[in-house]
Amino acid sequence: MDKLHYIAFISVPSIVNIGIAAILKTAERKLKTRVFDSVEEFLNATNRSLFTLVIVNSDISGNEMKQIQNIRANIPDAKIIGIIASSPGRDFIRLLDDKIYLNDDARKIIEIVDLCLSGKNKSKQKSAGNSLSEREIEVLKLLIKGKTNKEIADELFISIHTVISHRKNITGKLGIRSTAAMAIYAVANNLIDIRDSLNLMK
Repeated sequence: MDKLHYIAFISVPSIVNIGIAAILKTAERKLKTRVFDSVEEFLNATNRSLFTLVIVNSDISGNEMKQIQNIRANIPDAKIIGIIASSPGRDFIRLLDDKIYLNDDARKIIEIVDLCLSGKNKSKQKSAGNSLSEREIEVLKLLIKGKTNKEIADELFISIHTVISHRKNITGKLGIRSTAAMAIYAVANNLIDIRDSLNLMK
């Protein structure tokens, strides 16, 4: 019989945690969820050691981000998944075992949660690399450099139509549209060097 897994939702909007909880109910694992308004509330819970998975919103405060490290200290076996609702900083990304984007489909969400609960979750860098294809990463890097569709097409020897298709895929997978947000994502996931990103923003 499968072990009962306790999942904590921290600072996650109600509509999001209800949706994810509903999706997870279709999985074969036995799950029980509880909602916490803050990391502090979770850490003060007497039964916090029961939780094997913590799902936390990326829009938490800087102080709460520091408290996530206390989750690691108090519950070393718990996995932490971030709900990426905006453009999180690298410090937040480093605290995570994996990420769920708001536009991820049900199959993807179940896969991420299942991997974390089984202890087979991907490394941060591998997960980031798998979310975008090699060609999409190439297009992303050129977009960050401010290249036009035609310039990208010429540099990669592909059609403008293909560039547009890659751009749509990148936007869909990452859930972000602005070049600045793409740059933050690329730096956070070690796709480009932070010095390159700073040079682009000068």
